[in-house]
Amino acid sequence: MSRAINPKIKHCKNCGNKVLESFCGACGQKWPTRRLSLETFSEEAVESIGHLTSKFFRTFLGILRSPGQTVTAYLGGKRQHYQGSVSYFLCGFGAFYLCASLADTSRVATGSFHGVNSNLAFVGLLVPAVIAHTVVTRPKFTFLETLVAFLYLNGTIFLILPLFIFAQLLIPRAVVLLQPEFRGLLIDIPYQLLALIISFRFASREGFAKARFLVAALLTILYFAGIYFTTLWLHQQHLQISL
Repeated sequence: MSRAINPKIKHCKNCGNKVLESFCGACGQKWPTRRLSLETFSEEAVESIGHLTSKFFRTFLGILRSPGQTVTAYLGGKRQHYQGSVSYFLCGFGAFYLCASLADTSRVATGSFHGVNSNLAFVGLLVPAVIAHTVVTRPKFTFLETLVAFLYLNGTIFLILPLFIFAQLLIPRAVVLLQPEFRGLLIDIPYQLLALIISFRFASREGFAKARFLVAALLTILYFAGIYFTTLWLHQQHLQISL
């Protein structure tokens, strides 16, 4: 038989544990919990949005300034300070995909990560993580830790890529001069350059051998070149079927 809860003792309405301060020590819920009203709803919404955005920008700016220090801090246990790697990557990719979807593809290129075969490119992003772990990061990092670092670095790249979509509007002649099948390089090449720069800064901070990094970079570039030409071929097949 369960014991009755003493009404004189504060108990969390979420988990039932004793509350000694203004927050439950077990689940973190505030105490006391007021009845939901427009005021409490607004306060919770503002607090939640502010908490998420502060984590997001702290993570983004941290990776821009020092990708190695930021990622290793997260892997070392500083989890509440930064946004989680999966949600951060999805925010970055979502922002890029939204900008690419709103762009006029007759005027700007959106690259291999948007369009008919974007799923192929998206799933293929896991392969460079395998290459990086096999050639560079092990045994210092496990594969899962390498994947987390990869998600953070690529999430940041996808947040920057919309700038290259908008830049094409300032130089439309450069887009027109390229053959339609090669316009995707206006996004794919900046992606590769950003990946090299951020990854090199991360690898240097962690003390990984530069020769190993260069081998991994070469293999990754060859892999993405294969993805690009495969995507191009599939796109041409799709156009032929439509005709």
